[in-house]
Amino acid sequence: MSLGAEAPVIILVLGMVVALAALVLGLASTEKTKKSWKEIAQRLGLQLEEDFKMTGTIGRQWAEASVYTKGHGKNRRTYTRIRVKGGMPKDIRLAREGFWSMVVGGDIPTGDKGFDAQVKVEGNASRVQALLDPAMREALIEPIRDGWRLDEGYLIYEVQRRLASELEGRLQAGVALADAVREAVGDIPSRLAGRLASEPEAAARRTVFKILDAEYKHTPAYPKGLALALADSDAELRLMAAVSAGDVGVLSALAVDASVGDRFRADALWNLSERHADAVELVRAVEVLRAEHAASGGLPSALMVALCAAHTKVGREDTEAFLVNALEVDAEDVKVAAIEALGRVGTVHAVPALTVLRDKAFASVRRVPSAAKDAILAIQSRIAGAGAGSLALAEGAGAELSLVARDGEAPVEAIVVGERRPEVQTAD
Repeated sequence: MSLGAEAPVIILVLGMVVALAALVLGLASTEKTKKSWKEIAQRLGLQLEEDFKMTGTIGRQWAEASVYTKGHGKNRRTYTRIRVKGGMPKDIRLAREGFWSMVVGGDIPTGDKGFDAQVKVEGNASRVQALLDPAMREALIEPIRDGWRLDEGYLIYEVQRRLASELEGRLQAGVALADAVREAVGDIPSRLAGRLASEPEAAARRTVFKILDAEYKHTPAYPKGLALALADSDAELRLMAAVSAGDVGVLSALAVDASVGDRFRADALWNLSERHADAVELVRAVEVLRAEHAASGGLPSALMVALCAAHTKVGREDTEAFLVNALEVDAEDVKVAAIEALGRVGTVHAVPALTVLRDKAFASVRRVPSAAKDAILAIQSRIAGAGAGSLALAEGAGAELSLVARDGEAPVEAIVVGERRPEVQTAD
């Protein structure tokens, strides 16, 4: 037999030798791993139910480690799975944030941007916020990045290989993590209230208060949480708490605090004027904002809009003059707010300025003429049938004013706005 003819036979034999060697090494490795699992089970006090399955209790926690396979033939894969149960709520799921979960979203934000970017959080929002305080987030983030997840009350670690010496450390880490989580699960309302004092992230504190306010308002822990929120350094959280509690002192303080964002100041003033119109704090807030407006030459639009609305509730003698002056502000929202306020409390003295806005052609501000028209009609409806000696809208004029003559007096020339000729109106 020539060398060329022997080559296939040699290759076949070598293949068989390699395959046999691999089988022998695999068997040796498997036996070594079996021995390792048996020793780990003995050290940890677990029961070895099969070669690669152990269960039992480590400390206070039930734990299980097992090996399983998926697929068939070339697609067959071996996995090791560790499960530890330790008092975790079943309605919370935590896992490493993946690409698709980041794209799709839908998980619950904790308010901690660093944690939220790395951990996908699902389940009951109240329990999530109560459980995931700063200490718990710090305890969880590294294990979850390392592959642990929380699902159906179990801490689970899965890896695509058969663990050997590494298994013991993984089990102990899972038990330690379960111990930490067990300590965190308790009185949810109290933990939520406590987080308002300990949570460094303002966004997280706001989320915590929303849940406490919505779901646990009638629990013993709520007053403590509310007091903490009302005194918080974050203006948005103080506003949320003040609106919920109807705390006019905090609302007024927010409205006049120039260091607070314009939106929060405006929202505070809106709530103060709409829900607490008879509060002396509203009058004081309007006075302070009027002074700020005069000193600075104007207020931000959002705050000016709220201030126009507040003027309709405080009954100041110069309310109408202030609102008429506000008609000169360029911002559409402010102009409309002043018009609508005049529609509620204005008199015939405001009609000339409103008429100008009603008749003026605004290229991009379509709301202004319509609002001015409505305000004039509202004023007209309030002064219908004016008495002798008082100003009234001329009959059918819409925007014209006339002074009604008293009995026995000479007719008085009407005050006219617009193109119509002067006319005389006498009292019946």
